[in-house]
Amino acid sequence: MSVKRINRVFDIIENIGASLVVTIIVVVLSLQVLFRDVFNSPLYWSEELARYCFMWSVFLGAAFIYRRGSHMSIDFFVNVKNRGCILKLVKQLEKIIVTAFSLFLLVIGLDFANTMKIIQSPAIGIPLGYVYTIIPIFSALSVLFIWIKPVKKEEDV
Repeated sequence: MSVKRINRVFDIIENIGASLVVTIIVVVLSLQVLFRDVFNSPLYWSEELARYCFMWSVFLGAAFIYRRGSHMSIDFFVNVKNRGCILKLVKQLEKIIVTAFSLFLLVIGLDFANTMKIIQSPAIGIPLGYVYTIIPIFSALSVLFIWIKPVKKEEDV
């Protein structure tokens, strides 16, 4: 599978995932307002579902930002006069540190999600392990995206 094709697959996943999660949040919260204000019978599960969707959107968004190479950074070394070698060294050091943290988070996240699978969410009743699987997913995607060449879209340049 070519890199172009892999990037296209991740583009589709990113677009569908973001659209789906935001749509769920908007629909659920709109229904909550409608049921609370119009029918005087609030939905007890809506806030919980919106919170879990928001959490997934934040973690997935952070991982896909790595893919585009768009995370915030301090550009001190970019402004150094003789920056070629120093900049390459700093970029590699950054990748190593973020990879180490992401791998640590992957291990801790897997353990946490596994521990939380026995606890059910109060309103929806799903095992919280499903909710917290986003932590190892984010970590694995981050490691993958850190080491592949960042994708720059036309609108990003």
